[in-house]
Amino acid sequence: MRDSAIFRVYVARQVLAGIGGAFFVFAALLFMLDVVELGRRASRADGAEVSLVLRMALLHLPYLAQRALPYAVLLGALLSLARLARTNEISAASAAGLSTAQILFPAVAVGVLVGLFSVAAFNPLASAMQAGFRELDNRHLRDRATGLATPKNGLWLYRSDGEGGSEVVHAAAVDPAAPSLNRVFVLRFAPGGDFAERIDAASADLRDDHWLLRDAHVNGPGHRTEGFDSLRLDTDLNLDRIQDSFAGPDTQSFWKLPGFISALERAGFSSLRHRLHWHSMAASPVLYAGMVLIAAFFALRPAGGRRTGWMIALGTAAGFGVYVFSDVTAAYGASGQLPYLLAAWAPSGVAVSLGGGLLLHSRHG
Repeated sequence: MRDSAIFRVYVARQVLAGIGGAFFVFAALLFMLDVVELGRRASRADGAEVSLVLRMALLHLPYLAQRALPYAVLLGALLSLARLARTNEISAASAAGLSTAQILFPAVAVGVLVGLFSVAAFNPLASAMQAGFRELDNRHLRDRATGLATPKNGLWLYRSDGEGGSEVVHAAAVDPAAPSLNRVFVLRFAPGGDFAERIDAASADLRDDHWLLRDAHVNGPGHRTEGFDSLRLDTDLNLDRIQDSFAGPDTQSFWKLPGFISALERAGFSSLRHRLHWHSMAASPVLYAGMVLIAAFFALRPAGGRRTGWMIALGTAAGFGVYVFSDVTAAYGASGQLPYLLAAWAPSGVAVSLGGGLLLHSRHG
């Protein structure tokens, strides 16, 4: 019993080391590719220095690494289990009376624990750094002058007019079907930041290139309050741009997403992408367990020369197919063509079913 426990711990350590090594290689490769891409984009932007590119690449790295983690789990488990099979350690354990399930349990447990760690601890770090990356990207490489705050206490919009002036729009509620804002006030600032005027309105309807404010009252320094039945306020915003300006799901941690989703829905906006992202993260421990099972099937096949190399290549291709499938279902889920629960959990179910089914077939075939 004690020997079998020692062996299971040994298998877990080997698989964890393999996943860690694969993760490090992927992270290094992604960092270098990202530096090249950001450098290419920065060369087109005025004032973008090498230090900015490196800072952005470092901020972007945890998000990219998190995206590559399922593939790192697959490849790390595949290589470590294949090495154990090649050195006949798996065969010796089987001869000592351990079943395939007992041998693979620690490997699968490592996959689940890596998934839990990714969701509970690594994701909050990655999302916070991704938010910083997005801010720098918008400010220096995309040159966006419009921002949107989280609708926790109503909707806040900020817009620069490109000539030094700016305006802040607040609405207590949003009707996206119109689209219109209710119980609105607008603060306008002159170039240099001096306060220019405040506009209060019962509602504001978004048109092609302007807000149409109804029952508006304008007041400011040096002049009396004026009332208007309707008032035009020029803007370059549209509904799609407003919604796209909300913090993306990748900038919100797993723990904060439920509150952010509630805030989005209270403001009248769709939370579909954020719900899909949250459930995809919740399903990741199951997905990683499935990746380990797929890796185990190909790694534990009879070894021998080129056959081992082919098994590793086929296992990599199978896992990559599951990963591509998850991207496809996510795209359909985000567009509303698939229920978001199905889109988020289907890849994990497919991975576990595929890996478990292949292992059962190999044991009984």
